[in-house]
Amino acid sequence: MSLNNIISSQVIVYPDLPLAIYREIAAHLQQIKGVSVSLTPQTSPTFSYQTSQIEALELEYTADFEPSQKVEVQGILDYYAQRHGNYQVVPPVSSPQSGQEIESEGRG
Repeated sequence: MSLNNIISSQVIVYPDLPLAIYREIAAHLQQIKGVSVSLTPQTSPTFSYQTSQIEALELEYTADFEPSQKVEVQGILDYYAQRHGNYQVVPPVSSPQSGQEIESEGRG
């Protein structure tokens, strides 16, 4: 996906979420038209069995993303928050040039 097609992005962190669950969330979110998901590998310099191998989900929204689909994205994120603990929305490393962040809150 080219950077020109991205209208906004957000980074989602579920503290201590296992790799398999991050992948499952990504698979569900990628089914929504206009949503692209990347898994950010853990950047901690210290290995720990208790720390997830994934640091965050990066969601990118393209021009194909309809505002009405925000409810669907939020529903997926909230579903996993109820089962695995609240998530945090953190600022993206590199924000899209022309977009605004899509606001959301972690619910559990």
